[in-house]
Amino acid sequence: MKALIFENPDDHGCSLADCFSKLFRENGIESEIFRSGSEAYLSLITGEFDLVLIHHAYFDIVDFFRLRNPNIKYIGYSTELVRDDSIKKGTLADAFRKEMSKHYDRVISDNEIEEFIKSFKKG
Repeated sequence: MKALIFENPDDHGCSLADCFSKLFRENGIESEIFRSGSEAYLSLITGEFDLVLIHHAYFDIVDFFRLRNPNIKYIGYSTELVRDDSIKKGTLADAFRKEMSKHYDRVISDNEIEEFIKSFKKG
């Protein structure tokens, strides 16, 4: 199993890609980190990936990646969100998660990342 991790380094000034990579590695999943959309896209063309985990990317980038490789699972990560069951309807967080869900196969947040990686490993 192999994951592509893409993170926009200019957005919010935070970097979680190394943490994601470490979690994948600890669970026996190979990963590659990209902070350039064009490099990530080229790797999607030539690489064999089972998953793309994206942190802080514009939706048009996600949609462009999906055009090239629609059969890969695309996971959006945001620290701004919490689990679906704790988001109140009609709030900004609710609207944001709904918008993200239009572009990703799944949207996860801090309290879901480890659980998600373990479930991904199981298949």
